[in-house]
Order: sequence, then structure tokens, then C-alpha cells
Amino acid sequence: MNKVKAKWLAIGILAALVVTIVIQNTQVVAVRFLFWEWQMSRVLFIPLVALVGFGLGYLTAIFRQRRGK
Repeated sequence: MNKVKAKWLAIGILAALVVTIVIQNTQVVAVRFLFWEWQMSRVLFIPLVALVGFGLGYLTAIFRQRRGK
């Protein structure tokens, strides 16, 4: 299997895991960050945190590529 297929397979597996976790967590939770506190459903919170994590990873990869040139 080439690298591209392996990459897409890994992305698909991670996406399936995230969807499974989101479906199983529908409770409302209180989120506290520094001085702020708000309530939101775990169904919204978990994908939000996942997107922030993927975004930070993507930005890190771009930064490393530009720094390596």
C-alpha cells in the first residue's frame, strides 16, 4: 500500500472514531476556561476540540515546511 492510501485510511479511521465518540456523548457539560464559563452539548464540544487540534497540527506542519526551506 502506498503512502497516500495509508494516509487516507488513517484519516478515515480517525474520522469514524470521532463520529462514534460524538454519537455516544449527548449530555450538556459546563466548560470553564480562565474567567469564562459556558454550557454546551458534548456533541458540539468534542468536534470543536477535534477541529482545533487538527487545525493546530496543520498549522504546525506548514510552519515546519516553511522553516525547513
